[in-house]
Amino acid sequence: MVAQSARVQLAGYHPGQIEVQRREGVQEKAHAIQGLFATRPVSEQLQSFFGIQRLLYTATRGKHDRLWASVLFGKPSFIQIPNAHEAVIDPLKQFNGDPAQYTAGSSVATVGVMFENRRRNLISGIVASNNGGKLHLDVYQALGNCPKYIQVRDLGTGLLGAGDCISTPTTVIRGDSELLAEEQKFIARADTFFMATVHMASAAEVGMPGGWPINHINHKGGYPGFIQVAASGQLAWGDYAGNNVFSTLGNLTLDPQAALLFIDFTTGDTLHLSGRAEVHWDQVDLPGAQRTIIFQTQEWVHVKGALPIKQQGPVESSPYNPTPPSKPGKLQASNVQHLQCLSTQQESLDVMTFEFELPQLPAKSMFCHPGQFASFDFAEITPGKVLNRTWTISSPTEQIRRRKSFTISVKKDGLVSNWLFNNMTPGKTIGFKGVDGDFTLELIGSMAHSRALLVAGGIGITPMRVLLAQQLAQQQPATLLYFVRSLAEAPFLNEFIEAAQSNRTLLTLAVSVTRPSEQGSAQIMSRESGSGVSWYQGRITADMVAQICPDITSCVVFQCGPAPMMQLVTATLENLQVPMTHVFQEAFNF
Repeated sequence: MVAQSARVQLAGYHPGQIEVQRREGVQEKAHAIQGLFATRPVSEQLQSFFGIQRLLYTATRGKHDRLWASVLFGKPSFIQIPNAHEAVIDPLKQFNGDPAQYTAGSSVATVGVMFENRRRNLISGIVASNNGGKLHLDVYQALGNCPKYIQVRDLGTGLLGAGDCISTPTTVIRGDSELLAEEQKFIARADTFFMATVHMASAAEVGMPGGWPINHINHKGGYPGFIQVAASGQLAWGDYAGNNVFSTLGNLTLDPQAALLFIDFTTGDTLHLSGRAEVHWDQVDLPGAQRTIIFQTQEWVHVKGALPIKQQGPVESSPYNPTPPSKPGKLQASNVQHLQCLSTQQESLDVMTFEFELPQLPAKSMFCHPGQFASFDFAEITPGKVLNRTWTISSPTEQIRRRKSFTISVKKDGLVSNWLFNNMTPGKTIGFKGVDGDFTLELIGSMAHSRALLVAGGIGITPMRVLLAQQLAQQQPATLLYFVRSLAEAPFLNEFIEAAQSNRTLLTLAVSVTRPSEQGSAQIMSRESGSGVSWYQGRITADMVAQICPDITSCVVFQCGPAPMMQLVTATLENLQVPMTHVFQEAFNF
């Protein structure tokens, strides 16, 4: 295996990302998750994810060193992760007309998307070899990514057979900057596309003499019509609220090269555009736009019948999608219900619970599954902008049924949450868009009767509250490990203590205070006796887990909290030989 790429060692954010984070005033939030973007091994969870993919979206170079976004197809297991630093694509089959090339020594970024459950993960590396239809990548970055703006669609039963890609599509059409009417319509009806960008990393950034070009590709989505397109080949779309990482915008700050991939999931046609993009920071007139990206096409390729796919059934739009435009510059709010606030309750120093009436639902339909989130639009906070935010539904199923309402528990941290704390009172309304999310006990599958270890930090306790209630209602065993900075910053703590005392055979409760004061330490000591709780101080350790959950290797683990905490939890679980296929996580930064 070529060892050259093993020297690429990403330390975290590059200067372009840091500049955008500074411009947007989110340095502190972004810094908290920076470690996720440094070079690290491919986890077992990602190995399993990529092992079942049939489509892999890529960013690489083509002829004349032009950047392209494209897609590879194969049977499940055509993407193999033989070890923590290598990926193999076997066989490497490209459809006729594919503009992408995968030459030895070139940089390749990939993203896999499971449209059926809105999961996506990225792997980037350098081509170590491309011989005999087998592509070897030396991986320098592997990470999960946020589920926002992914539309649910069924491609699993729509893949036409389990064989190789179609090698002779009916038609390959090429053009330069101007788009034909057919290609304009292709883009105008799209609810999904993939965008490739690149930046030249310095030697200091990658730990490699002379530096190295680092490609990036990611999914973009919205309602059909969210992209404006002109015959001149110019495209414009609003850049929506994300995870404050700004990989795409950071790259464009340093290098305007960009490429787009559109797929017609009903026909298998692909449309590839290569050109340049720039960010218009103050242009926010498109629905949901925090800023606007303008892309100018320089070359395009339309391949008909490129992929043997045929979408089955309807598409379920993401509740994150900003409301679609009814006319240019106008907002259409038909998919937003305005729900009345019924009550508010202070849960801790910086967490408040807001109770809202239930939305209108079809007869006999279920409002949500425990662990899902609700999506809201805010049009009144920033003039000219509709801000979208999501919070986990924090009321257990039985409470929702009994009270005919639901709650969200919000930490006061940021523009929108501060607005809620200061303005949302009983009688006022909120713009509700829908419910989504797959951080639910349905993920367990065959492990439904296993003990669940629920690990929460800070406001990450909100999904654990409802998952725990569901587990106990089903008479299934659970261990809750709750990390708090202080006892004054521990929402729902008394509720959990009462549950532990009344469900001693099912529930094990452990609380660890990570920043105890002398007074806090005394409080902990005074509460230890007879409380039904195991009290700790400090961050997670293997001994702590072994004490509260001796059968940890047979448990299913759900974790939610700050990214540094989850990194430490994951490392601890790996050291305890917990299979990563048993570990699920939700990150509120994403």
